Amino acid sequence: MILDARVARALNSIAGTQLATSGWSSTDYLWYCDSLQRWAQRLSSDQQREIRPDELEWLLFDLGGRR
Repeated sequence: MILDARVARALNSIAGTQLATSGWSSTDYLWYCDSLQRWAQRLSSDQQREIRPDELEWLLFDLGGRR
């Protein structure tokens, strides 16, 4: 999983986080990876189809580029 400025901007906007747009700690990165995994599992269950963490990563990346 890639955590970059675009992804951080999207997370800050939709999840209310306060991630810096650069210089992330290992704790930030682990939180990000764990969160994507949890969200993907939850959405997979809700949508009754597999949603992978990398799909969410792409959506965040795309959204972060629009801000």
